[in-house]
Amino acid sequence: ILAPALQNNSVFMAVAMLSIFWIVTGFNFFGTRASSLLSSVGTLLGAIIPSVLLMGMMGVWIVQGKNIQIPAFTFDAFLPGLNIQSMIFAASMILMFAGMEMAGYHATETRNPAKDFPLAMFLSAGIICIISIIATLAVAFVVPVSKLNLNSGITETFALMFQEFNIGWAIVPVGLLLVVGIIAELSTWLIGPAIGLLPAAMN
Repeated sequence: ILAPALQNNSVFMAVAMLSIFWIVTGFNFFGTRASSLLSSVGTLLGAIIPSVLLMGMMGVWIVQGKNIQIPAFTFDAFLPGLNIQSMIFAASMILMFAGMEMAGYHATETRNPAKDFPLAMFLSAGIICIISIIATLAVAFVVPVSKLNLNSGITETFALMFQEFNIGWAIVPVGLLLVVGIIAELSTWLIGPAIGLLPAAMN
């Protein structure tokens, strides 16, 4: 947020990632109730609120007739080229679905798993679908193709929008919310396999 160049510093990235990983691992030792609270609050603060804000600003961006960066649709451009960049992008698309199985580990924590869990999955799928599509469009509308970055696309989009609306200071609180969301997601990923192994350990 404050020093974007650090994303290219491998030492900083390694220290930051390992530190956050072990802090979240330690937090999960407090049990599933603490983990669930972090996941719920973190998802609300770090995913839902920034996404709604991003979609709202995209609407204002379009209504005010600001420059749209997304290229015109053509059937030639619709088919991706076969190169290393498209392969990297394809790998990231597959990883979007990694971790969905973690929700199953938490099914028994609901009051009525047979009813509550499928309903939660349908609602989650709908919300994720809407947020993912519209938020991705917001990135494509605002960030020039030459500046698109898989690691910092959302942050760049917020930064450009805030600058355009003369509220550049807002990037810091929104960036911190995104960090909270990422930490909550990591926490869910970490606790899931442990809960899955619990019945085997008990047996």
